[in-house]
Amino acid sequence: MHLILYSSEIQKVVLEALDAVMYAEYEDDVELIGYDKGKVLTLGDALKVISQYWISVFTEYFKKSSFKPSKGNDNRYKYKPLTKEELEDFIRYWSGILTALYVKRDEVQNSALDKIIERWECIASAAR
Repeated sequence: MHLILYSSEIQKVVLEALDAVMYAEYEDDVELIGYDKGKVLTLGDALKVISQYWISVFTEYFKKSSFKPSKGNDNRYKYKPLTKEELEDFIRYWSGILTALYVKRDEVQNSALDKIIERWECIASAAR
């Protein structure tokens, strides 16, 4: 099973999307608010950033989502999944977050994200 490989890919996409949102919202002032891309290295770090900047940045992105920062304290979403069921849940959770983080992106980028998520879901369903 390639659970670690795909969770690493998910992490890479999440961290890129999070960074893009922070720079889209704060532009050159992003350093002034204490955000440092170099310190956001894990999915747990990403959840901390979302929680820290929930009011000022992320509520607008998550309007159509059931995600709330307090739900991000669940450790099963911070670490690499070990079973097929955990992988499916992990993909579902992070796909929802990514969809919200992409809400202000153009149609081409959203279509690309949809294809990535679809591939992850196919891989998870085929995992043994």
